Amino acid sequence: MLEPVGSFVSRSFSGAARNLKDIFEKMIELPRNIKQACLLSLDMVFVTAAMWSAVALRYGHLRFQLGPVEYACAAVTVVVSAMVFLRLGLYRAVIRFMGQQAIWAIITAVSYSSLVLGATIFFTQAHVPRSMPFIYWGLAMLGIGGTRLVVRAYYQAKLRSLSENVIIYGAGESGRQLLTALYHGDKYHAVAFVDDDARVQRSVINGLQVARPEDLDQLIAQHDITQVLLAKGVPVIVPTREENGFRMTPDEFRAALSFNTKAVILNNPSNPTGAAYTRDDLEEICEIAAEEGIFIIADEIYEKLVYDGFRFTSIASLGPRVKQRTILINGVSKVL
Repeated sequence: MLEPVGSFVSRSFSGAARNLKDIFEKMIELPRNIKQACLLSLDMVFVTAAMWSAVALRYGHLRFQLGPVEYACAAVTVVVSAMVFLRLGLYRAVIRFMGQQAIWAIITAVSYSSLVLGATIFFTQAHVPRSMPFIYWGLAMLGIGGTRLVVRAYYQAKLRSLSENVIIYGAGESGRQLLTALYHGDKYHAVAFVDDDARVQRSVINGLQVARPEDLDQLIAQHDITQVLLAKGVPVIVPTREENGFRMTPDEFRAALSFNTKAVILNNPSNPTGAAYTRDDLEEICEIAAEEGIFIIADEIYEKLVYDGFRFTSIASLGPRVKQRTILINGVSKVL
């Protein structure tokens, strides 16, 4: 007898879980304004439920009676809470990308809601326990904040199941910025940092363990890693001067190079100064880059926006030797 009952209960829970999953996925696909309206309505349900539950918990039973004054306090709290929540931007943040700022906004909004509830109880002399606003704060945080965290965790788990596992080599500022960029995408899932610096090894940065380079092979096999993303770059800014037309001179370029230099980013024509390099300028810079064995990342998206008879020259057109070490950046947004 027990076995069929257990099987029935198991099937019921499985069916409920599938239905809940379907609801989550359908809600994620809804237009943004509809999701915001649904979330606001759900939050007001949590606010109402938290007020009722706070009274029930304080009394220790469900047989309490509420009068018109108490219902009026609840109505005012719901209306004002909705306005406060909207004002504080609770519905501007995308839940699956919710960060510390959004969590702090929830804490602030629920605190204001609790103050409104406490004030209405005080001024109307409503017959409810004076500790009720404090209990309400905790319950509202659990409902409003907790549901968002659950949805975020579900969505991130879903993305992780579809994403490629990668390792970030470099736990410095560049690595942390790369991790943030990956976190807001759905193609790659970072599972660990790897860094040469013994001071940060075996520590945790932004939720990821920092491993040693010797552990790389083990991590690749353990997590089925598809790529190792390098994030060891340190940008070196070369200041330009007005007397040079805001163009980097060959001497300034050479002075900025070091043993660790891997590439130079060159905007030509440049925005916002409008500086543009002649063919002779580019040949001198490319000659230095070739001597030092570094790559040239050429941003040429403004190539069509030249005036006064200026003739644009693409770096990649300066010969096979330069072309092999050029990474060209361009597009159609500044042409059409």
